[in-house]
Amino acid sequence: MRKISTIFLILLFSSSCLFAQFEKGKYFIAGYSNLGIDIGKNKEKYNGTTTENYKYSQFFINPEAGYFVADNLMVGLFMDFDFEHYSYDDGDSKENYSKFIIGPDVRYYFLKLDKFNPYAAARFGFGVDKYKAKYSSGSDDESKRTYFTTRVGAGATYFVIDQLGLDLFAGYDYDKWTTKVTDTGSKKSTLSEKSSDIFGSVEVNLGLVFVF
Repeated sequence: MRKISTIFLILLFSSSCLFAQFEKGKYFIAGYSNLGIDIGKNKEKYNGTTTENYKYSQFFINPEAGYFVADNLMVGLFMDFDFEHYSYDDGDSKENYSKFIIGPDVRYYFLKLDKFNPYAAARFGFGVDKYKAKYSSGSDDESKRTYFTTRVGAGATYFVIDQLGLDLFAGYDYDKWTTKVTDTGSKKSTLSEKSSDIFGSVEVNLGLVFVF
């Protein structure tokens, strides 16, 4: 009986150590593969002649942060922010695009295999993106979309050191865009059109996770 009790205590202690990274009270930060900055030019070459079409700059960041409200259970917020700017070779035509999405997410680590930690996760969020263009002809175009997204799936974190891990996620996304388009022309217009687009897709993300 004493041997059984001893084995049970050892297993219980080992289990608590295995999940020490995800114990209640710890913080969680993650960043994924679409984190970055892109600046460059678009050129077209035809019959030996090279034409510069436009210059562009892009900035996008997709962080996630949370708190372990219970052992192995993280509740947090995610944010998606994109900004793109295009300047065309005529010098007067420009386009700007921005997107911002924010919402809650939850993640549960259900198993520990050495440094390999599988989990299930879900999130949903709301946001808006805007497009604005000014052309050399003097006309302007604007569009605005509101956005709803939800995602469920599973993944795994492999800890290369105690607090830092490589993270792989695969899941299903449901996205709904509601678009409002205004053609302003040379004067501000009060006319607009609305439409909705619904997308379902499979998403795979690679990123880094930091738990402290």
